[in-house]
Amino acid sequence: MYSPIKRKIYQKWYRNHRNEKIDKARKYRESDRGKLTKRIHSLKKNFGLSLEDYSKMFDEQNGKCKICNKTQDYKLLAVDHCHSTGEIRGLLCNNCNVALGLLQEQESIIQSMISYLKKRLPK
Repeated sequence: MYSPIKRKIYQKWYRNHRNEKIDKARKYRESDRGKLTKRIHSLKKNFGLSLEDYSKMFDEQNGKCKICNKTQDYKLLAVDHCHSTGEIRGLLCNNCNVALGLLQEQESIIQSMISYLKKRLPK
């Protein structure tokens, strides 16, 4: 790739400018453009979705969680998917997404929880 002499020159330059490079990268990550780039990359890498696909799902759900039906900010809806098939089911708020994960997406556990609550909630 580089000759040994050029490599030493680049290494020395990097050592002398390391903090500047780190600060520049941090500022970019924290910028709106950096956050959008990360979101686009994450959607594509994790779910095979483009930002347009996500926006379409968001609009179809009127910006609401598919479970609790509460309106959420654009960036706060998580992509819900089946872990065994990878099929995308919809967009969820953080609370519903975490709850579903903690319940291991198992209908029997969810039904047991519903039965438990029905017996113990005040009428």
